Amino acid sequence: MKDILIRYLIVFLLFTFSSCGSDPQEGEDTQALSVNIELSNSYPATGEIVELNVIATAGILTSVECNWGDGIITQESKPAHQYSQNGTFTVTIKATGNNGNPVTQTKTVKVEGIGLTKSIKDFDHSKLWIMSHRGNTANDRIPENSMAAIETCLSNLESIDMIEVDPRLTKDGVMVLMHDETVNRTTNGTGKVSDLNYDQIKQLNLKLADGTVTEHTVPTLQDVMLKVRGKVFLNLDFIDKVSPKEIYELVRNNGMLDRVLFTVGTKKDVLVNMLGYNRTIHILGQHSDDGDDDFLSTAGGGNRINFAYVTPTKALNTGYIPLLYTKGFIPSTNMLNQGGYSYDAQMMKGDYAGVDLIIAKKALFIQTDNAPVLHAYLKSKGKR
Repeated sequence: MKDILIRYLIVFLLFTFSSCGSDPQEGEDTQALSVNIELSNSYPATGEIVELNVIATAGILTSVECNWGDGIITQESKPAHQYSQNGTFTVTIKATGNNGNPVTQTKTVKVEGIGLTKSIKDFDHSKLWIMSHRGNTANDRIPENSMAAIETCLSNLESIDMIEVDPRLTKDGVMVLMHDETVNRTTNGTGKVSDLNYDQIKQLNLKLADGTVTEHTVPTLQDVMLKVRGKVFLNLDFIDKVSPKEIYELVRNNGMLDRVLFTVGTKKDVLVNMLGYNRTIHILGQHSDDGDDDFLSTAGGGNRINFAYVTPTKALNTGYIPLLYTKGFIPSTNMLNQGGYSYDAQMMKGDYAGVDLIIAKKALFIQTDNAPVLHAYLKSKGKR
């Protein structure tokens, strides 16, 4: 009798522990999966890395399948993709929880134009790129950093690869184009940009270099980005004007990450921090001293910086540009009428000696106020 009771007890305990072990944790197997899906860019360029972030807000996420709408399907926890052609694509994301029931959502992606990622990969080192300084195009009847200047650049795309502009923050947090700390030189108003609200600034009229007041007004950076997206690249000279995080967020929110070059000058700490924001980000580093090439080569884990700027003085009097060229960078300099150099002015008089000196140093990217004139000369030399 005792043996029988012991056997029954053993069976009961085995059954009890077995049942406990198979019971789901509360809510684990029964709670329906709910997710939020974040797309890194709804308006990417061809060749740009588009990333999806799938976040479970209820239930437990176990797998993600992503149909990118162009024939590519990926099964990764953090999906990423690069489109090879323009078009509008419906991205279908199927997220499955540990209850086995999938949740399906769709996102629309509009791919337009070529991004910097692809352009860098395809860069022809026998040619030169041209950057329009503040949107200037040798037309002295159009104000710098104006929407008219941007539109003139867009009508001269054969001559221009990138437009340099100067974002600055108003008192109420709107990014406008303004090189100077004040509006005094370039508008019919007075005061610091940071002391004026956007409503005040948009009432001002821009002036020409000779002081003539025009009908043109101060544009916002957002309006400019929407105007050029998919057509031409922008170089944002923002240091000491806008915080890195603020300008990054605005660029990202407007689908421009792979179409913008962030100029950080000699601010190495800013360069390193910004590389951590996103793996698509493009930064114009600066080579000012011996060893900067090693810093630019290794920053952010290496192979993250492609463009490197050298001032005209150091471009012409050191071996920095040839060194950068040899190391695979796209070396940049300018021929503006500043810093004791007047190559732009000389070029407008038919003297291209300064341009030839820059070419001989193996610079591949030149900033100018007279892009169409520089383009015509470089084309005659087989450099465009």
